[in-house]
Amino acid sequence: MTFTGGAYFSWAEFRASAAFLGIQGQPSFRFEECKFNERFRDDYEWGPIPIPKDNDGLPAGAVWADFPEEDDKDGGTTNR
Repeated sequence: MTFTGGAYFSWAEFRASAAFLGIQGQPSFRFEECKFNERFRDDYEWGPIPIPKDNDGLPAGAVWADFPEEDDKDGGTTNR
């Protein structure tokens, strides 16, 4: 995916791992109220996106979330 001016992920949910690599130039990013799956905490790759020391390893405005997973047995959901 190519971002020419900025990328705004506000209120997005990343339920699996993601890699923000290969970003060129100085685009701006927004992650207000953006949720990242805590289960994949060690699998996100941020590339040039700044990660403040006081935001628990996430871009400014983003939070960790515990997403329910589908239960393969009966189609329900479970929290892990």
